[in-house]
Amino acid sequence: MEVECLSCALTSGEVEAEGGVIVESEYFHAHQDVAYPIKGLVILASKRHFKCFDEINKPEKVDYINLLSKIRKAQREILGIEHVYYFYNEDTTHHFHTWKFSTLFNLFLACSKTVLTDSTERPNSYIHSYRGTMVSRH
Repeated sequence: MEVECLSCALTSGEVEAEGGVIVESEYFHAHQDVAYPIKGLVILASKRHFKCFDEINKPEKVDYINLLSKIRKAQREILGIEHVYYFYNEDTTHHFHTWKFSTLFNLFLACSKTVLTDSTERPNSYIHSYRGTMVSRH
């Protein structure tokens, strides 16, 4: 499906990442990578069109850090992920977003757009929001 802005399509529900919405707030939307879902990887994207960290307003700043903390806690408690790597780039074609990877290897996989998995198993374990409660999906 061709869309003008993937971030707008995701936050509006026009496009759904595998597993759906992880958590959503007034300003942000968390989901798996649409093309390459990887266990423990979470993308936290702004709903508003902006690309640079210095463009974030005060209410968004508070919401952003609260959601990052909530997601991180779920990664640790539900998936057992002890350490994560955060990645954010301003030269994106999408809205402002932060990637949270569980390992450097997952960062490499996402950046290279390669997923190494057994043909009988899809990498679809993820943190998922169900009626506002974060649960693990397998």
